[in-house]
Amino acid sequence: MSGFTVDFVSPMDFEYLAAEISYDAQVLCRVRNERSDRVLEVELFVDVVRKDRPTQLTVPLRDFMALLDDVGKEVADCRAD
Repeated sequence: MSGFTVDFVSPMDFEYLAAEISYDAQVLCRVRNERSDRVLEVELFVDVVRKDRPTQLTVPLRDFMALLDDVGKEVADCRAD
């Protein structure tokens, strides 16, 4: 999954660990598990655009979907309640 990076983060307003997915140094989304019913959510960062990059960003779909699945499992596993 070349070009993708994952950073596990703990924002101050979050109760549980989350993960941010980037592609080619551009943050795409955050996977979080904050709901009481434990449903995972993906927060898309549509307003974050680097000035040195074009506004359109294209990623390999299969790699991105596989990464979302893997990261979702890890974020879900990190929740200890």
